[in-house]
Amino acid sequence: MVSSLNSEVETQLERLIGSVKPKKGTALARLLGVKPQAVSNAKTKGAIPKAWFVIVSEETGVSADWLLTGEGPKRRGEVRDDADDSFQQRVGRTNRLELQLDEERELNRELIAENRKLWKENGDLRVELERMKARAAPDQETPNEAHRKAG
Repeated sequence: MVSSLNSEVETQLERLIGSVKPKKGTALARLLGVKPQAVSNAKTKGAIPKAWFVIVSEETGVSADWLLTGEGPKRRGEVRDDADDSFQQRVGRTNRLELQLDEERELNRELIAENRKLWKENGDLRVELERMKARAAPDQETPNEAHRKAG
C-alpha cells in the first residue's frame, strides 16, 4: 500500500517536472519558489503540497487534474476526442481514490495505535529505569526524588 502511494507521488512529480522547462527538479523548484531540496523532500516523504499542482497549472497551462491524476486533457481548455472523461471513467477514478483514502485512513489508525503502544512502553521503561537506579544506589536520591522534596 505505502509503495503504491510512493509510486503515485513519484509519477505526479514526474508530471510536474515534465511540465516545466528545462525538465528538471531545479526548474520546478524555481517555478514554485522553493529550494530544490523541497522537491526531494516531497518525494522522500511521499507527499506533494496541493498548491504545487495549482501553481504549475497556472504558470504552464497544464491541467491541474492531469498533473494530479494523469487523466483527462493535458492542457487546460483542451477537449479530448476519445472521451476519456466519460461518466463511467470518472466514477471509476472516484472509486479508486476512495479506496486509496480508505487505505490511508487504515494506515493512519495503525500508526496511531503503534504510537500509543510506544508511548506506553516508553513510560513503563522510564518507571523501570527509576526502580533500577533506586536499587543500584539505595542511599542516594534520584534527581526526581530530590526535586520532589525540594518543591
